[in-house]
Amino acid sequence: EELIRDLRVDISSPRLSVARMSGGQRQMVACARAIAFQSKILIMDEPTAALGVTEASKLLNLIRTLKGMGISILLITQRIPDILAIADRVFVLKGGQRQGILEVSQVSLDDVVTMIVRGRDPNGTLSSAPEYQSFG
Repeated sequence: EELIRDLRVDISSPRLSVARMSGGQRQMVACARAIAFQSKILIMDEPTAALGVTEASKLLNLIRTLKGMGISILLITQRIPDILAIADRVFVLKGGQRQGILEVSQVSLDDVVTMIVRGRDPNGTLSSAPEYQSFG
C-alpha cells in the first residue's frame, strides 16, 4: 500500500485484482512490483501503446520517478515524443539494423525521424534517398 501511494498510482484499493485495472494502472503496478523486488533495470516494451493520453502521461511521469530512484529503464517504443520526453539516449533501428545511438539532449524529433526513414549507408552516413521496402 505504501509503495502504491508513494508512486501516486491511482487505484481504488491496493487489493483490487490486476485483471480489473485499466491498462495504465496495470503498467504502473508492474513498475511498483519491480521496485518492490529491488530491480535495477526495468524493460518496458511499448508500455504506452494501448493507453490514452492521460494514462500515458501518468506512466511517463512514473518512469521519470523511477529514473530518479536510480532504476535504469529500457523503453522500447515507436512513440518518438515519449522517448524525447524521458530518455537520455535513443537507439535508432531501421529494418532491424542499428542506425545510431543519439543523445536526446542533442537531437530533435526531425533528426530521429530522418534517421529512421532514410537510414544510414554502410559508411555510416545518412542515405541520400529514403528506402522503400515491400513486406507483401
